[in-house]
Amino acid sequence: MNPPDRKALIESFRAAAHRQIDQWVDQQVEMLTAQNIPTLRQMSDQFMQTRATLLGGCLQEMATRLTASYRHQELARCPHCGKSLKRHSVNAKTLHTMQGDITLERPYFYCRNCKVGFYPLDEALELAEEAYQYDMQEKMLRLGICHRRSETGLKTAV
Repeated sequence: MNPPDRKALIESFRAAAHRQIDQWVDQQVEMLTAQNIPTLRQMSDQFMQTRATLLGGCLQEMATRLTASYRHQELARCPHCGKSLKRHSVNAKTLHTMQGDITLERPYFYCRNCKVGFYPLDEALELAEEAYQYDMQEKMLRLGICHRRSETGLKTAV
């Protein structure tokens, strides 16, 4: 990517992130205009409940911009036999991350010779096959270990 393209990408993402911030601020209006000052705990809880709107939205915007070449991909080589393949379809996948949910449109390729289908974008982004991505899987595993240790009385060092 040459410098003018990078600058345009950054400015496009900046504008999209500002829109996400505006949406997130709109979620804070009730608290900001409440008759009584909310407690710090209430403010913190509100941030935790609404942060996925901001962070997930920004992650969606970034992923959409950075994966444009993959999303519009028409041809790919079979990873097994090397045959040139035309795009079979485009499929959406909703991904659950620690930052919030995002949805990606992914081109799908199928090799009739090898009877193998694949998504080049999934490989490029190192997506988990499951909807819950690796950051969420790791967090759930750690929470499970902590919960199990607390049930057994073991000290948790995770």
